[in-house]
Amino acid sequence: MDERAESRYLTIVAAAVLLVGAGLGWATHLVWVDRFDSARAATASQVAWHGLRAVLPFALMAAALWVLPRSRAVSTALALASTLVASMSVFAFRSTNRASGRDLPDLSFGLSRETVQLWTAVLGAFVAATINRWPTRRHDGLVGSEPTTGGDPMTDARVQSINVSDGGVPKQSRPAARISATGVEGDRQRRVAGHGGPERAVTLYSRELLDALRAEGHPIGPGTTGENLTIAGLPWDRIQAGVRLAIGDVLLELTKPAPPCQTIAGSFRGGEFQRISEKLHPGWSRYCARVLREGDVRVGDPVAVVAAEG
Repeated sequence: MDERAESRYLTIVAAAVLLVGAGLGWATHLVWVDRFDSARAATASQVAWHGLRAVLPFALMAAALWVLPRSRAVSTALALASTLVASMSVFAFRSTNRASGRDLPDLSFGLSRETVQLWTAVLGAFVAATINRWPTRRHDGLVGSEPTTGGDPMTDARVQSINVSDGGVPKQSRPAARISATGVEGDRQRRVAGHGGPERAVTLYSRELLDALRAEGHPIGPGTTGENLTIAGLPWDRIQAGVRLAIGDVLLELTKPAPPCQTIAGSFRGGEFQRISEKLHPGWSRYCARVLREGDVRVGDPVAVVAAEG
């Protein structure tokens, strides 16, 4: 399933959930209109609120499904809110039923509050666990034509390309380079603001992600998005701030994702440079690094993940 198919599938499921909720809400509204009109026990706004309250848990769950490819955390929060609101709605109906003295629907089926809350908690935990197992990253195996290289990253990962330029992109490949605390020898940025500095001395990206992006139709390649080191065989889902990489004579420590900018728009179909934004597409970003040990790197050098000292 490619990214568009995934988004379309989740949108259809979300729409179905919302449609079911709307149907239940309308049915609930009609029931309460009938009972309340005969009893003259509530205003029109109160009756409408009961129907809306029946829809709300479904609307929250639909939102959780729709936002899932963009953020697992937000999706999980919405799903848990959906189950919580559903539990509250059940007892709100029952309380109103008893207070009105009328034979209105009891959606708790006679169960105690503790029992309903227990099953709601179980349902919420199940939904949260399911959401967090959903593979939203291409290299997690959901979409894309070429998965991340398997095996031990200590032996399989290699430098595929070393890229530098006198400013701008694409950066040109060279067989070797010296890396110091200020960056890669022979490389500079046209605009200093937002680029370079000790925390962003080197930028790295994954060859496998470049291949997957090319499969989507983007005219992208090593160095076209401004990365200094293109790494092959390193599972990018393990990449995060604080990870240390030994590359040739050099020791790097990853600091943060590199936010994309308009400069690299030419590497993307329709100029969609936000395709590698960590905020919009978690796990697809390039990464910045500081230099802990200076030295030389060469194409083909092994890349090893090393533990921090101490």
